[in-house]
Amino acid sequence: MQVEAFVEAVEYLVENHDLIEKLEPLPYIPGRTRPIIHDKKSHDGSELLQPWELSDEYFVETNTSSTQKQRELKRLVERCDFEVEFSGGW
Repeated sequence: MQVEAFVEAVEYLVENHDLIEKLEPLPYIPGRTRPIIHDKKSHDGSELLQPWELSDEYFVETNTSSTQKQRELKRLVERCDFEVEFSGGW
């Protein structure tokens, strides 16, 4: 359930708030090496572990803990100038 909620939220930001433009150049790597959003299924010769295809052929990595999904979603919505709250079974 958390994967679907995470992907739906990212998809919403991509489609309605120009998230990709706010992240470019891709890949979006919030840490040191692991891409979270990319326009390919691989980066530096390594495949994304669980890429989920978004609209317009972008991919979001879903092989993260629920805590990391929340952290990344908070970072992404900040780029769109609003906040997110979590409830339920995260």
